[in-house]
Amino acid sequence: MTADPGEVFEQEGLHPEATANGPGLTYGRHSHARDKVLVCTSDTITFQTAAEDTVLAVGDRPDLPAGTRHGASVGPSEVSCLEAYRT
Repeated sequence: MTADPGEVFEQEGLHPEATANGPGLTYGRHSHARDKVLVCTSDTITFQTAAEDTVLAVGDRPDLPAGTRHGASVGPSEVSCLEAYRT
């Protein structure tokens, strides 16, 4: 049985927020001042970093260190994620 991502975040001392993004939505490259952690909870989203483009599916979890430039593109269906920032 797979652990609930929200529970895993809580165990790590993170406070996740559920997000949903509509089909085809694109985020331009940007960065955050804190480490960002997210997990895909439905459908797919593509993250673009300087190193590579990565398609995230349900259960995939990237941990982006503070200052990492990245963008994102939602596929043809709405995507849901849990997101949190490390303090």
